[in-house]
Amino acid sequence: MAIKTVLDCDNKGCKNTLELSGPYHIAKKQMKEAGWKNKKVNEEWQIICKECNK
Repeated sequence: MAIKTVLDCDNKGCKNTLELSGPYHIAKKQMKEAGWKNKKVNEEWQIICKECNK
């Protein structure tokens, strides 16, 4: 059984999602390869898609 993760961009108004599969370390690598980033904004971590990260 594969682990499936679906990320939603936390940027206000953005509807982008990214589907990943595999354990955490593989999914994290896939996220970075797709241009998605984790950012800390006002003490809260947010996931930002490639388009919003520009």
